[in-house]
Amino acid sequence: MKILIKIILFIFISNSSLVLQAQEMGDVDNNQSVNILDALVVSQYYVGLTPAVFYANAADVDGNGSINIVDALLIAQYYVGLIIEFPAETPVPTPVVTLEPTPTLTPPNVPTPGSNAWTGAFIVQYRCLDANTSTTTLKPSFQIFNIGESDTLLSEFKIRYWYTKEGIEEETYSIGYAVMGIENVTVNFGESSGYHYSEVGFTMGAGFIGSGNISGAVNVTIKMTDNTVFNQSDDYSWDPSHSAFAGCFPVRDPDIGWNKATLYWQDVHIWGIEPSGKSPAPYPGPTAIPDSQFIFLINVYHDDQLSMDEGLVNHIYPYLRNGDIITIVQGNGNDMSATGEIDKLNQRTSYLQSMMSDKNLLWTCLCAGITNMEIIAQNISPSKISCIFYDYESNKASEPEFTTSFADSIFNIQTAQTSARNYGFLSGTAPTARGLFDYGYKEENWNYGEIAIEVDMMIAQLQSRLKDDYNRQDMGLTAYRFYAVKLMHQLVGAGTTASVFPQVTVLSQENPNGAPVEYCIEGIRVLMEQGFPGTSIWFSPSSVSLVVDVLKQFRSVSP
Repeated sequence: MKILIKIILFIFISNSSLVLQAQEMGDVDNNQSVNILDALVVSQYYVGLTPAVFYANAADVDGNGSINIVDALLIAQYYVGLIIEFPAETPVPTPVVTLEPTPTLTPPNVPTPGSNAWTGAFIVQYRCLDANTSTTTLKPSFQIFNIGESDTLLSEFKIRYWYTKEGIEEETYSIGYAVMGIENVTVNFGESSGYHYSEVGFTMGAGFIGSGNISGAVNVTIKMTDNTVFNQSDDYSWDPSHSAFAGCFPVRDPDIGWNKATLYWQDVHIWGIEPSGKSPAPYPGPTAIPDSQFIFLINVYHDDQLSMDEGLVNHIYPYLRNGDIITIVQGNGNDMSATGEIDKLNQRTSYLQSMMSDKNLLWTCLCAGITNMEIIAQNISPSKISCIFYDYESNKASEPEFTTSFADSIFNIQTAQTSARNYGFLSGTAPTARGLFDYGYKEENWNYGEIAIEVDMMIAQLQSRLKDDYNRQDMGLTAYRFYAVKLMHQLVGAGTTASVFPQVTVLSQENPNGAPVEYCIEGIRVLMEQGFPGTSIWFSPSSVSLVVDVLKQFRSVSP
């Protein structure tokens, strides 16, 4: 308790500037030892004050991707001997935060002003420093997170915080703290579509955001010149529950950023939803795919086969056209070496092809496990099935080789595609998408561009992100859009020519990991905007009519 009281008292100590290099985890003031002063400095940072010297790379001692009071308490416990090591590993000793602007910028790949630097995705993280509904001051705090692969100048970004203006007097502002230097932050006020905003910008002296890094915090105070009281309850961007920044390396979707603060790169809207409902511009990579060229990959699996096949032939098929894909899921949870399994696959494929023979569809198969992949490749003709997809995720008993190790996963996918190609098939894979958002996978450096290089076709299992948007009633699809952009960035970065189909799953009792029709429709529109060639649709026999409702938004019944 005495330690905690000292931490709180120290918050009010004034500051000065010093730039050094942090040497070890917990030594945030770089005095070559870990002691109670380090805990106090972390406490200062957590409540939004300006520490004299602070190195964020040494502060996250619990390794959860954020800096908060828990880190301060762990440092205090370490100092008095209650613990002998921190949960997090010692970071690479590089200075992260300086309170003085660097005179010159010399990193090897800093883009020049005006360059097309947005080759990845950037998000805004937000915290609320004034949780009072009635207040004379608005106190938002921001930082920008660069998930891309290019170092990008801060001077090319602007952040907008949207609020309801009170009274008729003018707004004024002050900067309480800025990692890049208070003198390198600008604030302007404006109005758009009837909504007011403060726009935070940066000078050239603010430096750049390195790939995979954050800009550092900017604390802004906004008030009216006559001290009119704000009612924050009707301010679009305000959320008192955001008392701390989300994790810098998102683990789950609520942590990816605050989509009611908007971000602009070279005046192009790239993050967040404006209060008018305006969404970000599409990722400026591949050209958006028009409805006329977009491909639907329809998955049909073995549960309730008669009902599934009847729904496909009589209800879904009329909305398909040449070039669409039928994927028969067999061996996704069962052993293909069992008696009759291969016969079932052959007979079902023959039946469906005979019932849908007047359109030029691409017929494929999906299975889990390298053993099943080999059995199917050996026992079905390439004249019947063009491509075999290797389902790769952790929840399949028929897939004992699954691992979160990215290097081992690449080896498994290479082994599976060799089985397919050796017998004359195209190779496909349907990997878990957790490598995009799950921290345990991110530590293994999963990259879906590198996966796609190995195969001809890939199904990207993004459906759970759409479900999370639905659970939050977010029709702007913050999560699904974010990870679709991130996925496309990895594909473009790898230069792959594989056809990649992010998945949507139609919600039903059998498929609780899905989303309702209206969310699936919006998710497909996001994929079109981002330049994906098509989508994979997963559904149950009971939801055939819902799949038809989705297809009707993009197709009319073909003759």
